[in-house]
Order: sequence, then C-alpha cells, then structure tokens
Amino acid sequence: MPSLISIGHTKAIPIPKIFVDQAHLENQELEFTLLKEGLLISPVKSVRKSWKESIEAILKKNGQEIPDHEWLDAKLSSNEEWEW
Repeated sequence: MPSLISIGHTKAIPIPKIFVDQAHLENQELEFTLLKEGLLISPVKSVRKSWKESIEAILKKNGQEIPDHEWLDAKLSSNEEWEW
C-alpha cells in the first residue's frame, strides 16, 4: 500500500499505474477535494474540452460538411443593436 513520502517541503504519494489508468488521470490537470474521510483526487473538467471533436463526429456521421472552428472561440457579442 502506498504511503506519503517527503520531497523537499512537500509530501507526495505514488499512485499505482492501474489506478491512474482506471481513473483517467494521465496527463490531466488534477483537482483535490478534502473530504471528512480523506482526499479525493479527480481530473479537472473543462466545460468545452471536447466540443470540437463531438461536433465534428456528429457532422461527419450525418454526412455534413465540417465548418471552420473560429466560431467556437468567438467572443459573445452584445445584443444592444438588436431590435426588440
């Protein structure tokens, strides 16, 4: 069973590769949540992380052309010019 090890002024814990693989932690930014029972380590979830890939897959599946992706990063415009 892993235990805490000292690295300078910090502590570390070696996480077995099988846990890293099963929890999809490899190459992820991690988030730590302190619980009454211990510490929860989970990958940080980004809201738009896989939008581009998901949209491309849906369009490809439906035989539609894949547009440029500039609109994904476009800033939201103001609605001041709209007529109500």
